[in-house]
Amino acid sequence: MLLTEIEAAKQIRDGQLPSPYQFSNMWLVNLRITGTGMAYRAEEKEFVWRSPKTYLNPQFLERCAGVPVIIDHPESKTLEDVGERSRIIGTVMLPYIRGDEVWGVCRIYGQEIIDYIQKARGEVSTSPSVVFCGASGGAEVPDVMGEDNFFIEGTPFLIDHIALVPLGVWDKGGKPSGVEVTTPTAEEQLAGMVREVIDAACKPALEKLEEISGRLAQLEKEG
Repeated sequence: MLLTEIEAAKQIRDGQLPSPYQFSNMWLVNLRITGTGMAYRAEEKEFVWRSPKTYLNPQFLERCAGVPVIIDHPESKTLEDVGERSRIIGTVMLPYIRGDEVWGVCRIYGQEIIDYIQKARGEVSTSPSVVFCGASGGAEVPDVMGEDNFFIEGTPFLIDHIALVPLGVWDKGGKPSGVEVTTPTAEEQLAGMVREVIDAACKPALEKLEEISGRLAQLEKEG
């Protein structure tokens, strides 16, 4: 059967292909676009509520298609221009709902990006940049939790980008978990090959030992 890029992305989504997965001139990588529920933004000293109803629906998924992926957020918070400091490394290709989060299989370009993702396994995550306006709704309650504000988000009018970051807000204080890496590294692949060679080399000797052990056991029974 012909494996197209969209079929490969669907198989990654369904766990049938690893992430990252090399496909022609790009890599397909499973990334978290956003979480929902309660989280804490340390820089803003703000608790935030992101309603699952606003994000876990077909309309939001449709908006995610084609959203750019970059490394780290720009100082302006949104992509004003693209250059050395705000290089687009890929785009969201196949967004989908996973539990209470939105994930997406993304097209990623550049071997150095994949090397970074694999070497930083468990140390890199994602962070979405969404933009609100007056018509978005939402409400901010200052100092409701000590010195921290509480922001109830409305509906963003713009999904600007997804950034690769060391730790994202939607990791919710846990370990970085926004980048799925199921593809073994080159070192892991080499170690696996070495184990296979050793197993193959030792198999005849192990079989011989089992044969001798069986004979000894039989002799003990007869004796």
